Amino acid sequence: MNSKVSIIVPFYNVSAYFERCILSLFHQTLNDIEYIFINDGSSDNSEQILRITLKEFPHKISQVKILNNTQNEGIIAARIRGIKIASSEYVLMIDADDYIDNEMVESLYGKALSEKADVVISDIYIEYGYKTELFTNLIDDDKTNNIKSLITNGTISASLCSKLFSKELLDLVAQKLPTSLNYGEDKLTFFYILFFANKVVKLNQAFYHYIQYNSSSVTKTISKIHFENIIDFWKYCENFIKEHLIYADYEDLIAQSKIHEKAQLMISTNSMSLREEYRDMFGDIDKAYIKHLKFGEKMMLFFVKFKLFYLSQCLRYILVLKNKKPVQI
Repeated sequence: MNSKVSIIVPFYNVSAYFERCILSLFHQTLNDIEYIFINDGSSDNSEQILRITLKEFPHKISQVKILNNTQNEGIIAARIRGIKIASSEYVLMIDADDYIDNEMVESLYGKALSEKADVVISDIYIEYGYKTELFTNLIDDDKTNNIKSLITNGTISASLCSKLFSKELLDLVAQKLPTSLNYGEDKLTFFYILFFANKVVKLNQAFYHYIQYNSSSVTKTISKIHFENIIDFWKYCENFIKEHLIYADYEDLIAQSKIHEKAQLMISTNSMSLREEYRDMFGDIDKAYIKHLKFGEKMMLFFVKFKLFYLSQCLRYILVLKNKKPVQI
């Protein structure tokens, strides 16, 4: 191992936000860092911004690796490529449109060493442009409770970017990851991580700034890929749980979460045609678990089930105006 921490940063057409991210990485108080940037087929000048900014930090040049994908392969594939060449004991993953506080790497690395932990979790600043909110991750001593919280979008953020991981753990998890997911990919990865980790600890401080005003982010506009990726996510999740003979511990929670995510996708999308195309999504458990939903979610699934798509669109406008859905992180 050459460095103390490797930072993996895949980037794809993030020129408007990238310089701030890069500067936050190069200003870290921990000096012994390996930087791995993966250009995932960008068609803008993101890589040029990286190279120009790097010239301002000549002492960092030897610590930086820039990899290029000839086409956009997706976030999981890019991260796996970075994990494979990372040379440090611990790894941090950063999204290229976000940024971090100067002491983040040193603080998480120190906690990992002092606790002999596989995973160190910190809190998150959610940046809306006009305000900043704090998301506090809450973890339990019991691994099963943490996995259940993740499955239900409870008190643990699925985001990988506020967490430090041992390279050994990521090497194990990377072998099991599908490269086809671009929505729900953090949640699936972190699900595997929580299952295999021996020790997960929490640092009660926020360092990571999660940007919510990048309109080009894959999470901003709900499209067909979101529905397909959610279907695939639950297939991978359920197959893994069944493989490890623990399905009975999670069956009800998974079913409830699947129906909740279906309702949220139906509310979030502005496309009546997508509601029609995916009206039977998880239809085998709709009836049994719809009772766990909020009234607006129940009404949306009722309208979709009976092909009342115009009414579903009217309901969507009401719900979006009334309840700004909390961001999933």
